[in-house]
Amino acid sequence: MKFKELCECFENIERHSSRIEMTQILSELFSELKVDESSIVCYLINSRVCPLFISKEFNISTKSLIKAMMAVASEIDGQFDVAKEYDNSGDLGLVVQSLKSLHVSSRKYEEYSLEKIYDKLWEIVNISGTGSSTQKMNKIIALLRDISPVESKFLVRVLSDRMRLGLSGKTVLDALSVCKTGTKDDRDDLELAYGVCSDLGYLANVYLDGGLESVKKIGIIPGNPIMSMLVEREKDFESIWERIDNPIVQPKFDGIRCQIHIVDDFQNKIRDRVWSKYLNKNIDTQQSFLSSGNRNVEVKIYSRNLEDMTDMFPEVVSSVKSLNLRSAVFDSEVIAYDESTGTFLPFQDTMVRKRKYDIANVAMDVPVKAFIFDLLYLNGESLIVKPTEERIKMLADMLEDSIKSSNNLVLAKNWNVKSVKELESVFYENVNAGLEGIIVKNPVSFYRPGRRSYDWIKMKKSIEGRLVDTIDVVIMGFYFGRGSQVDFGIGALLGGVYDEKLDRYVSITKIGTGITDEQWVEIKKTLDKFVVKTQPDNYDVARTLLPDVWVIPKVVATVEADEITRSPVHKAGLDSSGIGYALRFPRLVVWDRQKESCTTVAEVKSLYKKQKGN
Repeated sequence: MKFKELCECFENIERHSSRIEMTQILSELFSELKVDESSIVCYLINSRVCPLFISKEFNISTKSLIKAMMAVASEIDGQFDVAKEYDNSGDLGLVVQSLKSLHVSSRKYEEYSLEKIYDKLWEIVNISGTGSSTQKMNKIIALLRDISPVESKFLVRVLSDRMRLGLSGKTVLDALSVCKTGTKDDRDDLELAYGVCSDLGYLANVYLDGGLESVKKIGIIPGNPIMSMLVEREKDFESIWERIDNPIVQPKFDGIRCQIHIVDDFQNKIRDRVWSKYLNKNIDTQQSFLSSGNRNVEVKIYSRNLEDMTDMFPEVVSSVKSLNLRSAVFDSEVIAYDESTGTFLPFQDTMVRKRKYDIANVAMDVPVKAFIFDLLYLNGESLIVKPTEERIKMLADMLEDSIKSSNNLVLAKNWNVKSVKELESVFYENVNAGLEGIIVKNPVSFYRPGRRSYDWIKMKKSIEGRLVDTIDVVIMGFYFGRGSQVDFGIGALLGGVYDEKLDRYVSITKIGTGITDEQWVEIKKTLDKFVVKTQPDNYDVARTLLPDVWVIPKVVATVEADEITRSPVHKAGLDSSGIGYALRFPRLVVWDRQKESCTTVAEVKSLYKKQKGN
């Protein structure tokens, strides 16, 4: 397929707001693509050239893109003010499209294929080191000279991570199923496989080439993270017991959910991925190889959101390599821990470790431990279809002696409780130890990647308040504020949750309390990276709540509130009478979590029903 044809299809999708219509257009596109092209399209939709767990980013600032476009403008129309046009529209893609539409040269545009553009995008991604910004800009300028206005529009949007199509992974899965079967019947199986491989492009390739039978053969590959199983919530201990009697109980840590991989032969196992040939084997896929006896093993650590965090926790990597295993995948929680006092440190301290520089010094100041609570894969065998109690027993048998000598790995405690009273006792034992609460697990359940179910239920210490749990809201925009806040350029945040049925973010709260002056400075600095001039297409906000500044959904904050109430103003869970849900007296608890941790409307409704007195 020609890149121009793809961009014209993207423009068609952009003209529609109905998810059904967008799904149909996308499914028709997939029917016209070669299988490798389908992978590329899935990545470009997300402004990437590979899945999230491969640390390859464009790293091109808005300022650099404006400079590149100015260079092109100087050759087309010297009066065209790129910066001013961007200030007016807030969309670099529209700006470059307008600019290129002024081009009256007789020169024909290059007819790049989709694969050729993909090659060139990888050339840009792989540039690093001294002078990399200039080299990237020169390649972008050359490309913009060669391609048509509509191609320029979407090239710039990909490079700036501002596709603005309103397409989510769920819509892509729907479109794949419709393309192959005419219905959404294969959607659940596709979603399960996506949870296992975390690579939408690869999944599209396998499905369109080999159908559902091939998809069902997708398995765990150490080094390729799987999506974490998620938990449900309940209002009290009796309600938990009604769902799971005689459960396994584990601590709920307030740290960073981490999937730890011991990897063997990753390079060979991902040869069928369209992106694998672009990786430098020695640098990109084996940079964490560590010696273990007479052989090499690679250790990788991924966050719940598929972010590669290996380099952030060198002490954990060092301890894992000493386990002398050929291959394994552990589910764990990494948390800051004070060895001298035997106490857990606040989440904010753990977050200090999420950095790429000065790791050694920070590791000394903020030591961490990895509390391992599940085993998903071991020496060539996937364990996710084994019952939870069997996986935990295998984990204990394997690690109990091995990690006693390790200062950085801890086998999470397990309780096999036999009554509601014992469940409550274990809960308060963990809370008194400085933890958030407990996770209650069905002993005969399987591990469901990326799925949320009542097989795992969390109970947090906030059950003693009106709100059963905290809410993770995506930041949709901010308000300038008044008084002393004027100096910060920000005084309140507009928070939203995700509506899975509508595939949109919907408002639920304004947050302006519980924030120090220092935090306002940090918050403003973070959000400035994601500012857009117009309301994103996948936002639903009442006119009376429109913020002074919009931001794309990249940052999530954790808030607590006195309770969830019904609201005629906010759009979360809006019913036929025009009433939605809102948070009463919201307070910021944690700033800047990853987007994927955003609470859903369904969860908000569930929490509302479980509030004491409701």
